[in-house]
Parts: sequence; C-alpha cells; structure tokens
Amino acid sequence: MSSKKKGKVVYALYRGETNLGDGTAAELAKRLNKNRNYIPTLACKRTHRLAENNPNRLMAIKIGYTTDEL
Repeated sequence: MSSKKKGKVVYALYRGETNLGDGTAAELAKRLNKNRNYIPTLACKRTHRLAENNPNRLMAIKIGYTTDEL
C-alpha cells in the first residue's frame, strides 16, 4: 500500500443539473456555510440514490485531486 499522499479531493457541487461550483471540501463548505465534513457526505452513493427521486437535491461528485504540496 502506498503511503504517498495524493492531495486534497476536488468536488463538483450540483443542485439538479446546475453546477454550483467546484473546489475542495473546505472551499465548498465555506460557500454553503456548512461544516467541511458535510461535503464528502454529499458525494456518497446514498445521496446519489436519493437524488434520483428528488432532482433538486444537493449532491457532490469527486472530480480529482489538487496538485498542491501538503
């Protein structure tokens, strides 16, 4: 198993088909005035399943990693 860090995860935040923004969990949480731990929960499979029934539900998608030095 590799111990090399990849960087911070970058998320795309959506409400329905509308992209609300891209960024790290901390950046998006600051925009929404939420806790940083809230964003990864929006990227889980359960949230995506619930979004099928409610198209206006807030959800996030992991789109990559930052290349900044940690």
